[in-house]
Amino acid sequence: MSGDAQAIFEGLAARCSEPMLRGIAGTCCFAIADAGIWRVTAQEGVLIVTPGDGAADSVVTCAEDDFVRAARGEQNPLTLLLRGDLSISGDFALVLALTHLFTPEQAAARG
Repeated sequence: MSGDAQAIFEGLAARCSEPMLRGIAGTCCFAIADAGIWRVTAQEGVLIVTPGDGAADSVVTCAEDDFVRAARGEQNPLTLLLRGDLSISGDFALVLALTHLFTPEQAAARG
Protein backbone atom coordinates (compact mmCIF):
# COMPACT_ATOMS: atom_id res chain seq x y z
CA MET A 1 0.00 0.00 0.00
CA SER A 2 3.00 2.23 -0.13
CA GLY A 3 1.97 5.59 -1.48
CA ASP A 4 -1.78 5.02 -1.10
CA ALA A 5 -2.07 7.28 1.96
CA GLN A 6 -0.11 9.98 0.15
CA ALA A 7 -2.46 9.73 -2.83
CA ILE A 8 -5.47 10.12 -0.54
CA PHE A 9 -4.04 13.27 1.05
CA GLU A 10 -3.04 14.65 -2.36
CA GLY A 11 -6.62 14.14 -3.49
CA LEU A 12 -7.88 16.06 -0.46
CA ALA A 13 -5.39 18.86 -1.10
CA ALA A 14 -6.65 19.25 -4.65
CA ARG A 15 -10.20 19.93 -3.41
CA CYS A 16 -9.31 23.20 -1.60
CA SER A 17 -12.92 23.81 -0.58
CA GLU A 18 -15.36 21.60 1.26
CA PRO A 19 -18.81 23.11 1.89
CA MET A 20 -19.75 20.47 4.48
CA LEU A 21 -16.97 21.84 6.71
CA ARG A 22 -18.49 25.32 7.00
CA GLY A 23 -18.65 26.14 10.69
CA ILE A 24 -15.67 23.86 11.42
CA ALA A 25 -12.27 25.32 12.29
CA GLY A 26 -9.22 23.40 13.37
CA THR A 27 -6.21 21.35 12.40
CA CYS A 28 -5.80 17.61 12.65
CA CYS A 29 -2.46 15.87 12.26
CA PHE A 30 -2.61 12.40 10.69
CA ALA A 31 0.47 10.38 11.66
CA ILE A 32 0.42 7.39 9.34
CA ALA A 33 3.09 4.80 10.24
CA ASP A 34 5.59 4.16 7.44
CA ALA A 35 3.81 6.69 5.21
CA GLY A 36 4.25 10.13 6.76
CA ILE A 37 2.47 12.89 8.59
CA TRP A 38 -0.12 15.24 7.10
CA ARG A 39 -1.87 18.24 8.60
CA VAL A 40 -5.45 18.82 7.51
CA THR A 41 -6.79 22.26 8.37
CA ALA A 42 -10.44 23.19 7.99
CA GLN A 43 -11.34 26.86 8.22
CA GLU A 44 -14.97 27.67 7.43
CA GLY A 45 -15.14 25.35 4.43
CA VAL A 46 -11.61 25.97 3.17
CA LEU A 47 -9.47 22.85 3.26
CA ILE A 48 -5.68 23.02 3.51
CA VAL A 49 -3.61 19.83 3.43
CA THR A 50 0.14 20.00 4.05
CA PRO A 51 2.73 17.31 4.65
CA GLY A 52 4.65 17.40 7.91
CA ASP A 53 4.14 17.78 11.60
CA GLY A 54 3.11 20.92 13.45
CA ALA A 55 0.64 22.40 15.87
CA ALA A 56 -2.72 20.64 15.76
CA ASP A 57 -5.98 20.48 17.68
CA SER A 58 -6.08 16.72 17.32
CA VAL A 59 -3.83 13.86 16.24
CA VAL A 60 -4.82 10.59 14.57
CA THR A 61 -2.24 7.80 14.56
CA CYS A 62 -2.50 4.48 12.71
CA ALA A 63 -0.81 2.16 10.23
CA GLU A 64 -1.04 2.98 6.53
CA ASP A 65 -3.00 -0.14 5.59
CA ASP A 66 -5.60 0.60 8.30
CA PHE A 67 -5.88 4.24 7.20
CA VAL A 68 -6.26 3.33 3.54
CA ARG A 69 -8.90 0.66 4.22
CA ALA A 70 -10.84 3.09 6.42
CA ALA A 71 -10.60 5.87 3.81
CA ARG A 72 -11.88 3.49 1.13
CA GLY A 73 -14.80 2.40 3.31
CA GLU A 74 -13.44 -1.13 3.67
CA GLN A 75 -12.83 -0.79 7.43
CA ASN A 76 -14.84 0.97 10.12
CA PRO A 77 -12.63 3.56 11.88
CA LEU A 78 -14.53 2.96 15.14
CA THR A 79 -13.56 -0.70 15.01
CA LEU A 80 -9.92 0.31 14.52
CA LEU A 81 -10.19 2.66 17.49
CA LEU A 82 -11.76 0.03 19.75
CA ARG A 83 -9.13 -2.55 18.77
CA GLY A 84 -6.36 -0.08 19.52
CA ASP A 85 -5.18 0.03 15.90
CA LEU A 86 -6.04 3.73 15.65
CA SER A 87 -5.56 6.37 18.32
CA ILE A 88 -7.00 9.85 18.62
CA SER A 89 -5.83 12.61 20.91
CA GLY A 90 -7.19 16.11 21.25
CA ASP A 91 -10.41 17.42 19.72
CA PHE A 92 -12.45 14.29 18.99
CA ALA A 93 -15.31 16.30 17.42
CA LEU A 94 -12.90 17.75 14.85
CA VAL A 95 -11.70 14.26 13.93
CA LEU A 96 -15.31 13.12 13.48
CA ALA A 97 -16.02 16.09 11.20
CA LEU A 98 -12.93 15.39 9.09
CA THR A 99 -13.60 11.65 8.77
CA HIS A 100 -16.50 12.50 6.47
CA LEU A 101 -13.86 13.55 3.95
CA PHE A 102 -12.71 9.94 3.74
CA THR A 103 -16.03 8.25 2.92
CA PRO A 104 -16.47 6.19 -0.26
CA GLU A 105 -18.92 8.84 -1.51
CA GLN A 106 -16.30 11.56 -1.08
CA ALA A 107 -13.68 9.34 -2.74
CA ALA A 108 -16.00 9.00 -5.75
CA ALA A 109 -16.46 12.78 -5.81
CA ARG A 110 -12.67 13.17 -5.90
CA GLY A 111 -12.67 11.10 -9.07
